[in-house]
Amino acid sequence: MLTIQCTKKPSDELKAEVSKVKPIDTDPLYSWHAHLFLYNRRKCVLFMNNKTRYNFILVALKKDDFKEFNNLIVKSIVENLSMDGVDKVVIEKYIQNCTAVSYTVTSERGIISQINEMIMASKNKMRQEMT
Repeated sequence: MLTIQCTKKPSDELKAEVSKVKPIDTDPLYSWHAHLFLYNRRKCVLFMNNKTRYNFILVALKKDDFKEFNNLIVKSIVENLSMDGVDKVVIEKYIQNCTAVSYTVTSERGIISQINEMIMASKNKMRQEMT
């Protein structure tokens, strides 16, 4: 099972139920933190893996994207791992354990601070690419 630990902003956007109980006994490799932020008035969500701190950003999300968030997350994980050169067999094995997605509150303050740092760095990079 894939566990997405949401900060308040993505929790408000999601149509799925977000559990208020912090996850226990979840494999950190299958747990991700998600935080929504705005860039140029567009909704973006940064995902960070709890164990590896691997992260990626979905940019310019629309209301319909949040309705299909489960599929979008799994698809995005596959795409990002593929683009980063991870072996297809490893990706397929990982995705086999992601048949269900659950949403909970965040559990690790350290990850939140790393997410904020990545958002600042990403916004800087996006600004540089636009100029």
